[in-house]
Parts: sequence; C-alpha cells; structure tokens
Amino acid sequence: MNPVVAAYPDFFNDVFGPVMQPGSSSHTAAPCRLGHLAGDLLAEQVAGIRVLLDERGSFAGTFGVMSEDRAMVAGVLGLAPDDVALYRAFELAAERGVAVGFEFARLAESDHPNAIKFVLTGRSGRTVTLVGTSTGGGMVETVAVDGFPLATIGDAFVVLVFDPRPAGDAALVERLTAALPGLVQATSAAVAGRGCLHAFALSVAPGGEALAAAAAA
Repeated sequence: MNPVVAAYPDFFNDVFGPVMQPGSSSHTAAPCRLGHLAGDLLAEQVAGIRVLLDERGSFAGTFGVMSEDRAMVAGVLGLAPDDVALYRAFELAAERGVAVGFEFARLAESDHPNAIKFVLTGRSGRTVTLVGTSTGGGMVETVAVDGFPLATIGDAFVVLVFDPRPAGDAALVERLTAALPGLVQATSAAVAGRGCLHAFALSVAPGGEALAAAAAA
C-alpha cells in the first residue's frame, strides 16, 4: 500500500487544505484517498468495485451531493483528490469495464459515522476488502484489511504479509525487518482461524529485492 500523501504533515495540505477538487474534505478528498489505498491493496487491474456504507452514517444523508460516490470510485482507479478526472470516475470505470455498486447497510467493522468498506475484485478473480474512516480535514485511517485489524493514516509505505500460521512466525518478522528499508514500525495482528497479518510501515518505497523477500517469506 502506498502513502496517500507525499509528505505528512504538509502546511498547504493539512493546514489550508486538503489540496483537492471542489467538494468536501471529509466527503470527497478522504473517500478518494481510502479508495486509492484499497486499489493499492488489490495490486492488479480492478474488475469490480463494491462500496458498503453504514445506513446510520453521515454518507447516507449527503450521498452524491459532495461527489462522495465519484470520489470513492476515482480513488480505486488511481486518481488523486486534486485530479479533475475525479468527476468522470463513473465514465472511466465504464470505459475500463469495471462494475460499480453501492450498498447501505450496517457496518459491523466500525461504528464511525464516516466509515467506508471497499470490496474490490480483480481481473484474476481475487477479492480484497478495506475498511476505513474519514477522520476530518481530508485525513483517513484504516480499520481493517481482509478481515485483519490495521490502523494506518496513509502517511507511509506499508508492506503487508499474510501469514497463515495462527500466531505468526517471529523468525519471519525478523528476516523482513532486516530486508525492508526505512522501517518505521512493525506490527502483527492475529485472527482466529485466519492466521496473522504482519504490517511494516516504511519511510521510503521498498525496492524490488525487498518486495521479493517479502513475497518469498
């Protein structure tokens, strides 16, 4: 997952900002950023975008007014909040053969009023999920990825390693810690019956060798 801002905090983006197309910082910029993170998590061409929103949340009352829907899709397609093409997100999705759908229901993963759940399907048939929240001023925080808890605000590169072993492998974490450059933080979270997620936050983009080491692990 790549960071959603180049540097954080940034005077213009986080004091004046965020730098974005007209709309709402919490309902346009942040949903776009969360969509971008979800697209990074998928790591392949997207074939389907399904967005779930809480029927009791803030998006239920304003949906579409602040281009929330377009922003969510635009982010998954790789667009930034300041890209004017954000308003053509539905057209771009159609041109690429991407199916788009929105649902309002109860979100079990978060009771935050600005919670969003992305369910993405890739061209290979692989599916990923990302739950995150808009925390105000265009800033975001992830809640969960593929059912594993993960809290990040998108200010660092994050390498995720899904370990099927129940408690994870300390030796694996040690090897990856040594292989990944610019390590800021390493965390692990176990989910019963699913294994363990290891998350490595980096200050610099990992090179090919580091990613190969993570994939081989």
